[in-house]
Amino acid sequence: MRGRCTVADSWVPLSQAFELILDAERDTILVERLLTPLLWSGQLPAVSRRAFVENELVNDLPVVTHREWRWAECPIIFDWQNSRGVLPRGTFRPKRDAEIVKFGLTEYFRIDLAWPSLVDQFPYLKNQVQNSSDALLRTGVVGHPTSRHVVEAEINRRANLGERYKTKSEAANALSQWLIDAYSGKAPSMSPKAMTNSLSEQLGALVDPINKPLPKSRPK
Repeated sequence: MRGRCTVADSWVPLSQAFELILDAERDTILVERLLTPLLWSGQLPAVSRRAFVENELVNDLPVVTHREWRWAECPIIFDWQNSRGVLPRGTFRPKRDAEIVKFGLTEYFRIDLAWPSLVDQFPYLKNQVQNSSDALLRTGVVGHPTSRHVVEAEINRRANLGERYKTKSEAANALSQWLIDAYSGKAPSMSPKAMTNSLSEQLGALVDPINKPLPKSRPK
């Protein structure tokens, strides 16, 4: 990561952009929800200055977007605090008769965002830094990486495909193992218990209706 960044720069580290927005929005989850779709749609260009694709070093690699990998939800797990990200292995078929395109496990380091595009999306940032070349030099925790959004997207994908389990616990066990396999252990872990606690309602969509408990009747 660069030691100094000014408003004249074309790029700003992901961690510092996150913190600048957090200064205004004051909610880490909200900032994640604002930034993730912008990055995935390509409206906010991002470049990894150092990336590893299946352990092979690549410099200045553009961060994958929905335009290249047609998943509805962003599969990248961002570590906002350290300007990092992890993209799982995956496949994509551009057209029915086209060859399958394979994406290797990609670890993004030193992610930079395009400053002009960032200001277009968050105009108040220009006023925050226009008089200070050190305004982007911040410290502190700005957001730890979490796997919640990719697990939630995988739940929706499986539910739409008609995949069902006997219980929420069974579904959570399968998803926890999927997270390990898809990201080769590079993603923040999420235990089955954590999933059933924080994603209980969403997991309900994966339980076969025949196995769902009947609501308790009120005594007359």
